[in-house]
Amino acid sequence: MAPERMPRRWSRFLGAVLCFAGCSTPEERMTPAEYVGENSTVLRQLGSFVASEQQEGISRIKKLGRDQGSAVVLYVLDDPKLDDYRLEVVLARILADWQHPRAIGHLLQSLRAPDDGAVRVASEGLIAFGDHPQVISALEEMLSSPVPRDRLTAATVLKDLPGPRVTDIFLGRFKAESDPEVRAVFLLRLLRGAYRERKAFLVDALADPDRGIRGLAWTELQKVPGLPRVEFAADGPDETRAAAVATLRLWIKSASGTGDGPPTARPR
Repeated sequence: MAPERMPRRWSRFLGAVLCFAGCSTPEERMTPAEYVGENSTVLRQLGSFVASEQQEGISRIKKLGRDQGSAVVLYVLDDPKLDDYRLEVVLARILADWQHPRAIGHLLQSLRAPDDGAVRVASEGLIAFGDHPQVISALEEMLSSPVPRDRLTAATVLKDLPGPRVTDIFLGRFKAESDPEVRAVFLLRLLRGAYRERKAFLVDALADPDRGIRGLAWTELQKVPGLPRVEFAADGPDETRAAAVATLRLWIKSASGTGDGPPTARPR
């Protein structure tokens, strides 16, 4: 007796279930070169100036998953003919979301891109790596650039990275930094948290050439318990301000330079 044949509709249903469980889609079986060759529109989307188009391209790459998606991104980034900085920074930003270390070099390079949008994307990507030593070291070196825009960019990224090393970098460079915008970024980070040198730093900042920085430092310093009463105004006469700073420095010295918290506590 011949075996009973499975109804055709059940055969189709079983095939679909088996494929769902173990089959891969054509895109999942593609090599990076094949994917790029058959999906050239995704590169145009990623380099688009239109936010919605660019996001669509990012979504298409991320749908591939970390392994295949990273392979496709690196294939494009490694192409010696790649000369589109917008495409490069967006691809590196995708890698940063996957914490792929190859992203770091491309993101650092993109910090010097000619338009602010690309710099913003690169900054976001570097912040995604947190206190990665390679990121912090490269940004610290960038703070020595003779170009104020480079220093401001580096300081702005460092300001949002966690860990005590950034605090030490900013403390060490504050007085020597000539650009008030960069010093203001340093100050915004150094106002946060508790660390040994905090009171002494705030007092020194009262003598900054920039009135806005003096004002921020004075506002924060007035919150410190035990602050001596002095006459100070950020826009006051030079002599009055100098006298107040001298008094406050003696106060710091008499307290043996102790600050608001233990030496290991740093702004995060």
